[in-house]
Amino acid sequence: MSSSNSDIHSQLLRYASYPFGSDATFKQGLADIISRSSADVDRNEIERKAKIFYFNRISGNSLTIEEVRAYEETPSIDMDGVATSRELMQADSADPPLETEASSQAEATEVLTLAQIKELIETGRTDQLPNNKTIPGGLNEAPHSKSVAPSMKKPWEHAARDDH
Repeated sequence: MSSSNSDIHSQLLRYASYPFGSDATFKQGLADIISRSSADVDRNEIERKAKIFYFNRISGNSLTIEEVRAYEETPSIDMDGVATSRELMQADSADPPLETEASSQAEATEVLTLAQIKELIETGRTDQLPNNKTIPGGLNEAPHSKSVAPSMKKPWEHAARDDH
C-alpha cells in the first residue's frame, strides 16, 4: 500500500472503532437529523453520512462516503477464518443501536393524520396534540396606551396644504 492508502486505511480503522453509541453529542445530532427527515429516506444511509460528517469534524480527517462504504462492504477474516463483512461486525458491536433511540424520538414527533387529530379532540386528549398551545381565557388587563404619533396625512391633504 502507498502512504496515502495506509493513511486512509488507518483513518477508516479509527472511524470503525469510534464509539458513536456512547457519544452524547453525536446521538443528539443524529436524533435531530432523523426527526427532520422524511419517512421514505433510508435511515441507515442517514446514519452513515452523519457518522462520517461527525467523525471528520472531530478528527480533522476527510473520509468520503465511498471510502467508508467500500471499507464496510469488503469482507474481513475473523479469528476462525470466516469471512464476514465489516458492516455486520459493526452491527454486532457493544455499542447500543442508535436507530432505536432516534426512531423512538422520531415517532414522538410523527405527523398526525386528520383522523387521528379528530379522535384526540373528540376524546378530550388535546394535550397530546403536537404544537398545541393553551390560550389564556381572559383579556389583557393592562391599561390602554395612548398614541403619541401624529396621524398620517392623506395625499390630497398634502396637496391642499401646499396650495395655500
